[in-house]
Amino acid sequence: NMGIALKDQGKLEEAIESYNKALAIKPEYAEAYSNMGIALKDQGKLEEAIEAYNKALAIKPDYAEAARNLVKLPIGSIEEKTILRLNRHFSILTSEIEDKSQRRFFEANLLSHEGRYDEAFEMFIEANRIKSKDIVIEVKKLTKKYAEVIKRIERWSPNLNCQDEASVIQLLLLGPSRSGKSSLEKLLTGIPNVCPTFEAIKLNAIGKTDLGRKAPEKLDMAKIFYHDEKVLSDNGHNLITSTSPESIFYIDHLLDGFVHSFCILVERDQTDIASEIYTQEYITGNFYSYAHASIQEYLNTYTAIWKEIKRKAPQRLLEIKYEEILTNPLGVLEQISQFIGVSLQLDHVSKHSCRKRNSPFREQYTKKFKTYN
Repeated sequence: NMGIALKDQGKLEEAIESYNKALAIKPEYAEAYSNMGIALKDQGKLEEAIEAYNKALAIKPDYAEAARNLVKLPIGSIEEKTILRLNRHFSILTSEIEDKSQRRFFEANLLSHEGRYDEAFEMFIEANRIKSKDIVIEVKKLTKKYAEVIKRIERWSPNLNCQDEASVIQLLLLGPSRSGKSSLEKLLTGIPNVCPTFEAIKLNAIGKTDLGRKAPEKLDMAKIFYHDEKVLSDNGHNLITSTSPESIFYIDHLLDGFVHSFCILVERDQTDIASEIYTQEYITGNFYSYAHASIQEYLNTYTAIWKEIKRKAPQRLLEIKYEEILTNPLGVLEQISQFIGVSLQLDHVSKHSCRKRNSPFREQYTKKFKTYN
């Protein structure tokens, strides 16, 4: 439980340490291995994540949650023998997944790893259809929220005055879900003075500030990022990052509340983004992701908010193409270093995950939803 709490705060190393302590007490603890796999995956350590999931399944062959997490990993990352083993236990695993949508997503992901993309996409369509029926009210709430946020950002007058020097700069890596932010953060993670928090940012701690506020509310880093500024500084960190796509809906509060904060938007082809969102099963939230129309509404809202930020606070933002992160990582680091005024020294560039520039389901998605622009 401590490991899960630490993982939710973006403290992945500490979370893994807690899982290892649990396993030292109870070596056959399948759930600890599965949770460790999630933390390792978030760190970009795919081989170690696969090993953790496989250990969970070796202890508990019918452990559907571990199997579901395993097949959500990027296509091409799982060995053929692992896929064959999952197929051997397919009937047992699917019988343990009560939710029909989750069951279809599991089947679709497994087919994807076998390279059977057309069959997989048909299964994704069915999984999304089932899920969409259950979340109609949530999607309506989201649409209402989008309109409210756009209006608020349009009324926003940024506070761009900066009097004091910061010991730690906040760098918000923005972009819709599946845009490639995690690839950028993985690149930054190899730099000693950078503290990555992944998607862990406590946005609900910002509160609902009145639109007519006379002065911006200064935010507490420990409350928002789960890290104390002095402790970070004492540990040699002068830059903290977050990849939560939800941050854009609070961007006015974040930029005003942290006067030494900056934004980077990761730009990626929207058809690739949309097709990856559609074929992704999320653990919680992201209710826009299960229908083409709501995905497009989400992407349109993201674009509208970003255009407004670009118009009002251009000195606080930078745009980087997803392809550049994959093909010219050192050039990207140089851009960021000049942008925020912080030295970013990287001894070696680590390998990226199996994730491709183009979505494997781009063709199927475009064919299914021909009206998508």
